Amino acid sequence: MAYYGERVHRYIKAVGAGQKRARALTREEAREAMTILIEDRATPEQVGAFLLALRMKGETADELAGFVDALRTTFPAHENSERSWIDIDCHGDGHKGRASLLPAAACIVASLGHPVLLRADLGSSTARHGIASALEGLGLISHPARPALAKPPIAVIDLREYCPPLKRLVDLRPLFGVRTVAQTLMKLLDPLPSRLRLVGVFHAPYLESTARALAILSDMPAVCVQALGGLPEAAPGKITRIAQSNATETASLDLRFLPLSPNADGEDPAEINLAALRGESPAQERAIAAAAPLLHFAENISLKSAASRAEDAIGSGRALKLVRK
Repeated sequence: MAYYGERVHRYIKAVGAGQKRARALTREEAREAMTILIEDRATPEQVGAFLLALRMKGETADELAGFVDALRTTFPAHENSERSWIDIDCHGDGHKGRASLLPAAACIVASLGHPVLLRADLGSSTARHGIASALEGLGLISHPARPALAKPPIAVIDLREYCPPLKRLVDLRPLFGVRTVAQTLMKLLDPLPSRLRLVGVFHAPYLESTARALAILSDMPAVCVQALGGLPEAAPGKITRIAQSNATETASLDLRFLPLSPNADGEDPAEINLAALRGESPAQERAIAAAAPLLHFAENISLKSAASRAEDAIGSGRALKLVRK
């Protein structure tokens, strides 16, 4: 433990030396630091000190990439697997009383020929988006405590299942009272190969650094979406800021051509997602807005064309057929 204790001490000092003296870790240093943490070779005090010092400094793209390098070693490599999935990051707190329509959006996109992988922390104590309840209500998982990796066209995978060491770091949040880099890392992990990734961020400063980290980690396209609650869920009637991993500047998605959805309170997650797939407003518009960016990037079509495709998938009943009830 002495050797690793000295290494952790060095990394804590590097990131926690204060505004003028703190420095960023290299990708290799970040990989080693995270390896020590996830292999339980640091004391609980050192783990907490490192995570909180890093939060105060702010993470660089290289640091994020190095941390992910270490976490990737905890699950089997899939380099030779076919990259068919559209990977949707469902990690985030969401809106209190406002259910996420990402499950319905997944049904829409999958019904149009694009297999979808939904990654989530289904046992999160801070989530307010109701995704676990919605997925169970749609029959996409049998029980949120024991989700199985489903077959295409829609798969659901829980953080606890594919990366238990990161789940342990994520679950420290209530103890600290603040988010740490663990909340970002669960968005960046890629347990299965994908051809397109949609990742959500809450704070504007994380938009570009997260996109740069995704570019470092893979040559496959990825899109970071800035939205309330940290879910990659665009809203109808609004402009949403994005950053692409293969672009040098931030951009935006203009969904003002869709009617603005009124705020709601106390929505039932399963019912609102089912209502969207049945074509009921305003749930339908919210699901279309969530699905349109995926189709826009997956099929290289305009946002209006993507929204029209999504509307057709609902109107024809194809998306509703994927509900496994």
